[in-house]
Amino acid sequence: MDSDKNENVKNREKVMIRADKILDCSAHSIFTQACRQADHPDVQAIVVDLTATQGIRASGVGILLMLNDFGKKLSIPIRIENCNPQIKTQLASSRLLADLLVS
Repeated sequence: MDSDKNENVKNREKVMIRADKILDCSAHSIFTQACRQADHPDVQAIVVDLTATQGIRASGVGILLMLNDFGKKLSIPIRIENCNPQIKTQLASSRLLADLLVS
């Protein structure tokens, strides 16, 4: 899989979103598609993989907020995984994202 492309992968229990180098408004459609895929009884989590991500713009934080609202609506946890230290700090400083599971 090409890490320079936003993509999402669904298995029976989770929907995984692999974000680009910069998370910004260009990822909106892939996150929207992931929300549609997650609206299924078997899905127990949405995972955002930030392995390739080096920065998050304000619009990217907005997309994460949208995803978080969707997860709350369906009682599906949102996990943010593989953050570099700078992104962890950025997400931790945003109280709006306090209830996301960040690793």
